[in-house]
Amino acid sequence: MRWITLGLIALLTLVQAELWFGKGGVTRMVELQRKLDAQKSTNEQARRRNEQLAAELAARQLPAPKPAGGGAISGKAAAPLAIGTVK
Repeated sequence: MRWITLGLIALLTLVQAELWFGKGGVTRMVELQRKLDAQKSTNEQARRRNEQLAAELAARQLPAPKPAGGGAISGKAAAPLAIGTVK
């Protein structure tokens, strides 16, 4: 019975060691969490900058110029074809 208990304790120790120090262990998870936090911060800064640039662009855009006499030209072009007339 004593050997079984010692064997189970040794097995549990190996499993715990793998959890804490192994490839997918706690140390790796902490490192990935730190990288994730840094990336979120970078993304937030980029989002704020994009919003600022979009606001500047919207403020600088002028309304589109209206063509002078464009309606008369299109009316003359459509007249011989009878486009837009109701009979």
